[in-house]
Order: sequence, then structure tokens, then C-alpha cells
Amino acid sequence: MEIYNLFPTCVVGFDFTSYPNVSNLLKLTSTITSNDYQIVDNGTTTFKEDGDFLQHPSLIDLRNNFQKALDSYSELTKIPSLKIFNSWFNIMENEGKTYRHNHRGSVVSGAYYPLLEENTCNLIFHSPLHLILSNFSNTSPSPYNSSQYTQPLKPGYLYLFPSWLEHETEVNTGGKRVVISFNTKTT
Repeated sequence: MEIYNLFPTCVVGFDFTSYPNVSNLLKLTSTITSNDYQIVDNGTTTFKEDGDFLQHPSLIDLRNNFQKALDSYSELTKIPSLKIFNSWFNIMENEGKTYRHNHRGSVVSGAYYPLLEENTCNLIFHSPLHLILSNFSNTSPSPYNSSQYTQPLKPGYLYLFPSWLEHETEVNTGGKRVVISFNTKTT
């Protein structure tokens, strides 16, 4: 038997737990005004189409390190070089949720979690084949028939994934959750 895993979806986690300025980053997120946004319940965001939170002078080193992760992702997946073109942060409280969405107009998106208090929610990725896969609901789950995947999140990690991949969160049953997100385009 030969197995051919065709068209895999690459989601990569990068360990940023040694980033030395997490406390300054979190302080910055608490001083910038954030707004309610239609895809986030019980939380706030600084998302704007032309916004770029990671351009803040105190975050240039972090942005550069995210760029190195993007370079690694591009090399791994054999896609063209990418650069960040907008970024924002979300703050979610207990019972918060981010609704299902994707990032149109972007190639790869990133989500960095500098703060995940105890029992905060995970990220759920949805298969682009979910309508077809819903016919297999009575089978044992496998990578070949699952319509979604729950990504356990680690504090201090950056996750990169194709921007077309729909995602959402579980309902947050824990404490505060801060995520720095960004979109990319080819250089």
C-alpha cells in the first residue's frame, strides 16, 4: 500500500516564550483604545483594514522576529516570500468568543498569544471540505474525515496558517486572553 497525502494544510507553531518584553507588550495593549467588533463577543479589538499595531516603535523587534518565522514558513511550504501588511490585537474575557471567519486578501495569517490565563479557549480550524465531510459524521475521526480541528494553544506561541483557512474559537471558559494577529502579502 502507498498513501499519498494530497493538498495538506500547513499550520506551524513557533515558540516565542523567550520573548523578553511580554510585560511591556501587555501594558501597551491595555493603554491603546480597542473597540467592539462584530466577530468578537465579550472582547475588543484594534482591527482596522489599514492598521498596523506591530509598527509601534517598541514592537519592531517582535515584528522582525515574526518576519523570520514567516520566512521559515515560506521556505517550508515553498511559497513566495511574505511580509506583514496589517496587524492588530484582540482581548477576550470570560465567556468571549471569536466567530468563524477567514482573512481575505491575505496569504498567510499569524496569531501570537502573549497571554492565555487559565482555561482560556482554543482555536478551531475548519476544513474547506466541511460540506462534503459532514456526510461522514458517524465514522471514527481521522485526518481524512474530520471537518474541524481544535488547536490547543500554548502561551507565548505564534501560529501561522493559510489565510483562507476558516477559524473561530471555543467559548472562553477561563480568564483573559490576548492575541496579536497579522496578515501578509507577497513581497
